[in-house]
Amino acid sequence: MNTGIIESKNYLPWVVRQSRDIQAMCKIFDLLINDYKTNADYWVSLIDFDSCPDHLLPLLASYVGYKYDYKESYDSNRLIIKHYPEMIRNRGSELGMSLALTLSLNTLGEIDKVEALSMFKLDYVREENLLYVYIFFPRKSKQN
Repeated sequence: MNTGIIESKNYLPWVVRQSRDIQAMCKIFDLLINDYKTNADYWVSLIDFDSCPDHLLPLLASYVGYKYDYKESYDSNRLIIKHYPEMIRNRGSELGMSLALTLSLNTLGEIDKVEALSMFKLDYVREENLLYVYIFFPRKSKQN
């Protein structure tokens, strides 16, 4: 991404650049255009889940269809917002259920990343219409 500063005097002929009035107009134009350019260069970071500012996370959550939970931390909500469309796309399947469980347990601060989906084993009991969920937490090593 080109984030260089625009100097309008470079686009004018040398003879026109010599006028003090034109130089003042170019400075004013440069200040305005560079402010707009800076805002336009960084708008992509506003819709990126990892680099979105914390105060804009509720807006990003409404964009993906997630109801923002103000009781949770910014990092927990950021992780849920990031994986929410995938969870909705796979709802009802084993992957969707595992993803929902991982995200809900992550809000408790037990799991670092959603990549821990291998920790869950789902068993279906067809006669009773039940779903058994087995969660395998790795043991933490004792530190002396």
